[in-house]
Amino acid sequence: MIQKQERRRFGGDCNISNIARRSAFFALLIVLLGSATKDAFTQTNPFRVVENLAKLPAGRTWRDPSAVSIDCHGYIWMIDRCGEYPCQVQDLPPILKFSPSGELLKSFGENMFVYAHGLFVDKDDNVWVTDGRGKDGKGFQVFKFNSDGKVLMVLGKAGVPGDGPGTFTGPSAVVVSLKGDIFIADGHKQLPGPCSTVLLNASSRT
Repeated sequence: MIQKQERRRFGGDCNISNIARRSAFFALLIVLLGSATKDAFTQTNPFRVVENLAKLPAGRTWRDPSAVSIDCHGYIWMIDRCGEYPCQVQDLPPILKFSPSGELLKSFGENMFVYAHGLFVDKDDNVWVTDGRGKDGKGFQVFKFNSDGKVLMVLGKAGVPGDGPGTFTGPSAVVVSLKGDIFIADGHKQLPGPCSTVLLNASSRT
């Protein structure tokens, strides 16, 4: 449990002009660094594509896989937005755990999300998931689960968007540092409100 939190915001809004400027900056940066990274692109790729690795239950098809993370044991965690229809109109679980060979081992999170978006597995194999939209009293939150699917923590107010303390405008991604600091990418160009990074600083934990 986080006992002390320090909330900071970095970044600007989500309008197209700001996004274009940031994209141009990163494009220029890539060009400037091109000579330094040339050798990296000429190396032999040690990876290979494995088609149809993750196996869903009979009758379920991939709809919109939005995130993937690997836990400390090599298991693959993914989000798929609930098959044929959005999560809020059916009972399929969006959080899926697969073995390295692609066997579905566990799934959970049904009836909890409007638009499951980001996923991260921390050093203790806790699973963090963001809900990037809101509807009917759900959404605009970040959930922390243990590996069995038990909710350990919820950040944000259900169904309430905002860019002040305790609220999010559209949490899209989450990462947790080894020290326990929580970084949340908040905002989306399809939603009103600012785009920024929220830092929840955990100075002590239990």
